[in-house]
Amino acid sequence: MTQPIRIGRSSGTGGLGLREAWERRELLYFLVWRDFKVRHKQALLGYLWLVIQPLGLMLLYSLFFSLLAKIPSEGVPYPLYLLAALVPWRFFASSLTTGATSVMRASALLKQVYFPRIYLPITGVLTGALNTLVAFLVLLGVMLYFGMWPSPRIVLVVPLFLLLAVLGLSLSLLAASLNTYVRDVAQSIPIVVQGWMYASPVVYPLSLVPESVRDIYVMNPMVGIIQGFRWATLGVGPSPWALLGLSAAVTLVLFVVGLLMFRRFDRNFADVI
Repeated sequence: MTQPIRIGRSSGTGGLGLREAWERRELLYFLVWRDFKVRHKQALLGYLWLVIQPLGLMLLYSLFFSLLAKIPSEGVPYPLYLLAALVPWRFFASSLTTGATSVMRASALLKQVYFPRIYLPITGVLTGALNTLVAFLVLLGVMLYFGMWPSPRIVLVVPLFLLLAVLGLSLSLLAASLNTYVRDVAQSIPIVVQGWMYASPVVYPLSLVPESVRDIYVMNPMVGIIQGFRWATLGVGPSPWALLGLSAAVTLVLFVVGLLMFRRFDRNFADVI
C-alpha cells in the first residue's frame, strides 16, 4: 500500500527550520533569480538603473548637503564620501522595505503549496545583494575618477556586507511577521526608513553628532556598519572596531528575536492572509 505523503514543515534544527531551508535551497535560487529579473522587466533602461540610481542619488544629495548645507566630508570629495555610505544604506533599506511585504506579496503562492516561508524575506535580501554588487562596482569607478585607489583593507567590505545582510534579514523577519497581522506596518516602513537614514551617518560624518547623545546614537547598528564601510573603502575616520562590535551584538539580538517571531507566526500565514 502506498504510504500517504505529508506536505508540511519539518521540525528543522532546534525547531527553527534551518535544516529544512538548507535542504530546499534550490527553490531559493529560483526565487532570487526570478525576483531579480522581475524588478527590471519592462523597464526602458532595464539593468542600467542599477548604475543610474546610485549615481543619481549621489548627485542629488551632493547638491543639497555639500553645495548648499556645506556638510564636511573628512578630507575626501563629498560625492565620493556620500556614495560610500549610500551603497550599504540602499542595501539595508531595500532589504527592509521588500522584506516587510514579502509574505503578503506571496499570498497566492502560500495558499497553494508549502515551502519554507523564511525564503520570502531571504529572497528580498539576496536580490538586494545582487543590486548592491553593481552599486559597489560603481563606487570603485567613482573612486578611480577622483584619483583614489582602493587599499588592501577594502577586503573588509565582505564581512561588512555579511553583517549588513543579517541585519536586513533580522528586521525583515520582524516586519514581515507583524505586517501579516497588522497591515499598518507596511505603511509605516517608508517613514521609518527615511527617518532611520537621517539617524545614521549617511549624509554627514559622525563627528557632527553631539557628544551628549552619541552614546545612544551609536546603538543604531547602521552607525558601525557605515563607519566601517567608509574606513575600508576610503580610509577615513577612526578605527571602527568598537562600533562594529556593538553593531554585531545588536544585530545578533535582532536576528534571534526576528527568527523566533517569524517561526512562531509562519504556521498561520496562509490562514491570516
